[in-house]
Amino acid sequence: MRSLLLLPLLPLLLATTIPTSHASNETSPPSPKPLIVGGWTRIKNVTEPNIQAIGEYAVAEHNKTSPKAGKMFRRVVKGDKQFVAGLNYLLVVEVTSRQGTVLQYLAMVWERPWDGFRALRYFRRITKS
Repeated sequence: MRSLLLLPLLPLLLATTIPTSHASNETSPPSPKPLIVGGWTRIKNVTEPNIQAIGEYAVAEHNKTSPKAGKMFRRVVKGDKQFVAGLNYLLVVEVTSRQGTVLQYLAMVWERPWDGFRALRYFRRITKS
């Protein structure tokens, strides 16, 4: 009598315990790394136009507030990003000074892409002139 009660469950038990040949032959792609809110990740391609634009923004904002303005943006050399209430970008930016010297600065820009907000948080020279 008990075995008759379990009979309707037999297909369900077989489906969960016996792998199908289709599933066992497939190779699944590697799982993506989980996104850690607040964690920093390397920007793989700093030549993307958006990343270069953020670097250019950082130099322009610095020029507005610095008494020794006149730095010209060259390129973003490398960078990291952090997911917060928006994105923080920590970029190594290469600039040319008024004297023609190539210098590197560390810039942090906070961006909220959904409303077009950007703010320069930090801009400090990391190479000597």
